[in-house]
Amino acid sequence: AGSTGSLIGIDGQPEWRGVARMNWNKDNLAAGVSLNYISSYFDTSAIQNTTGDFFEVDSWLTANAHIQYTFRNDEGGMIPAKTQLRLGATNITNEDPPLADETYGFDSSYHNNRGRFVYVQVRSTF
Repeated sequence: AGSTGSLIGIDGQPEWRGVARMNWNKDNLAAGVSLNYISSYFDTSAIQNTTGDFFEVDSWLTANAHIQYTFRNDEGGMIPAKTQLRLGATNITNEDPPLADETYGFDSSYHNNRGRFVYVQVRSTF
């Protein structure tokens, strides 16, 4: 009978992965930030020439943020009540994905190469 080992930290199995969020609301205003973390792991499809060890894919930390305004019932005008206007950004520090031995140079199962993305969102209910 053979023994089995842990696959944690090997081939796209990071030991740690987490998201932390913080939101704030006051009257019509809201804001939020989130941090996304993926720990490093070893890519067994690539071996380092100098040591013969598996290639280590670095950890990755990205941050997102948004601010939002909700229109109230008594504000009138052309904008329906409870309409939300949000300005946000993902990957606000524009972090590149860590290098990996994959088709596009990064592991698309865990990382992406979109970089910073700024958006405006309008949401309304009738």
